[in-house]
Amino acid sequence: MNLQEKKRAIIKKIEESTSDDFISSLYNDISRDETWDNTLERKTIISKLLEKSQKEAQKGKVHSFEDVLNETKKKHGLK
Repeated sequence: MNLQEKKRAIIKKIEESTSDDFISSLYNDISRDETWDNTLERKTIISKLLEKSQKEAQKGKVHSFEDVLNETKKKHGLK
């Protein structure tokens, strides 16, 4: 799906939506001045991931960058 198709799909979802929460959420996401990692919600997620990573490292579980990258690509269907 190219960029234009994604834009059209988003516009179609908005036009068909009857949910004020859905549209408000989209609006807030695109009009937010803060960067992704600067919001409280994202900071919480990052902190939890760091804590989990530290616990795994203490148990001797380590993951190479390549393994994590490949796993993420596979999980999200990226190339």
